[in-house]
Amino acid sequence: MSRLLALFGLCLFVTGAAIAMPRSIVDLPVPLPKPYDETANPHRDVQQALVRAKQNNKRVMIQFGGNWCGDCRILTSVLSLPDVAPQMAAAFEVVHVDVGRINKNLDIPESYGAHVKGVPTVIFLEPDGSVVNDGIVTSLSDARSLDPVVIAERILRYTR
Repeated sequence: MSRLLALFGLCLFVTGAAIAMPRSIVDLPVPLPKPYDETANPHRDVQQALVRAKQNNKRVMIQFGGNWCGDCRILTSVLSLPDVAPQMAAAFEVVHVDVGRINKNLDIPESYGAHVKGVPTVIFLEPDGSVVNDGIVTSLSDARSLDPVVIAERILRYTR
């Protein structure tokens, strides 16, 4: 809808910076991104992200889902907003893991003690692979019903 709402949107103070946000998900840019590569090697991608996180003093954010999932695409869209993306890039190495229709690559979240019951499922890791958000992996599974500010808050609270 109107991109002007983004200019007059809510201000969020996270990590000391003001973020202008759309007032609702209907104000997100369209088309929504399709972040999941069904042909990717997610085991390699996660390992590479952990190496980069250690080198760059960041955490790893693994987003499990599929391009068919509206909530997954909305989550990615919010995190790609111009006022949020720089903070994401500074704080996280992000990996998108395609779980099909919750029938593939499920060994990855299980290796971190999480089970994909709904998508998106999000796990935050320290560079050593330890889980930061143990037990709170589905707090964004209802992204389409959340205000973009709430989505950003739920993610950015895991910055260092």
